[in-house]
Amino acid sequence: MRNKKNQESGRSMIEMVGVLAVMGLITAGAFALISSAISSQKLSTLDDDVGAIVSGVRLLYNGQDTFKGLTNKALGLIGYANVKNPYGGHYYIQADTNQARFVVIVDHLTVGECNSLKQRKWPGGNVGKAAGTNNVELLDDGTIEYSARDRCAKGDDDYAAIKIVYDRNQEH
Repeated sequence: MRNKKNQESGRSMIEMVGVLAVMGLITAGAFALISSAISSQKLSTLDDDVGAIVSGVRLLYNGQDTFKGLTNKALGLIGYANVKNPYGGHYYIQADTNQARFVVIVDHLTVGECNSLKQRKWPGGNVGKAAGTNNVELLDDGTIEYSARDRCAKGDDDYAAIKIVYDRNQEH
């Protein structure tokens, strides 16, 4: 007669590997869901912030024909002077070259984030034109210096930026 204790050998190695594989799949799925939720939250925060900035600029320049004189210093007037964007960078604004439009720049993006934001339809029905930007620099007088490109490319700080152009008559 065998000893009953010897017959109960517990879990086999194959069963343990199977359990670990299932746990790994569940963990990978959870990470994918968390990553998607974080990305969605960043985009939602960006939409809210850019919408508030655009509304604030339009309110400041209500009744004027151009955005002449608009510099990044206006962010302080609309409550966004020290607000970081959800990607860890900054917001920049200024009148576009023809003064009838203005630009909002969001920096500190990876090239992938820049390309994704460049391709998306901005709230208000394709508001303005987006371009890749790098080497954004805030000058002492509140103006910004940047180089806009058709593609997103890393700047000197290994990050890219997105430039969004807003026309006077389009609503955000």
